Amino acid sequence: MPLTTTTDLRADLRTMAQGFRAIGANAGAWLIPEFVLRAGIDCIPQPLPRGYRRRTPKMCFANTAALVRRALGLTYVEGYVATSRVMFPVHHAWAINADNEVIDPTLGDPALCAYVGVPITREDYETLTRKGKSASALLDEVGCVRVDYMAERCPALRELMSQPC
Repeated sequence: MPLTTTTDLRADLRTMAQGFRAIGANAGAWLIPEFVLRAGIDCIPQPLPRGYRRRTPKMCFANTAALVRRALGLTYVEGYVATSRVMFPVHHAWAINADNEVIDPTLGDPALCAYVGVPITREDYETLTRKGKSASALLDEVGCVRVDYMAERCPALRELMSQPC
């Protein structure tokens, strides 16, 4: 059982998004956690299953991209993870199977984590990586938040972006 829950993680994400908005930060600071709250799913943590191997630490986006490209039936997910080693939600990527079970090739203790993220279809993944030509975070491509993609998936974000803090 995880040390933290997706309920706790969602509460932390809400606090983070609201806090950045309250201080007047630009959308880049609060848009990703808000998008994950609205469009994300709770994923089921588990140990890394047999047949998968741990990859390079701190390279979650590239590790997950390589895994999803090789393994049929897995979906790339980007969002946030909560772990006992870090006191705040961490922007992270992992894969899920058809049952929303986490396949995390990066973290050493995925069964003890909480995961909330947005599944990204293979088609969307290919489109986003073609535009960015990168294996880094899809939602925050080198400091350039993908506002159009997020607003297309969650139209209420456009309205939120137009509201004063």
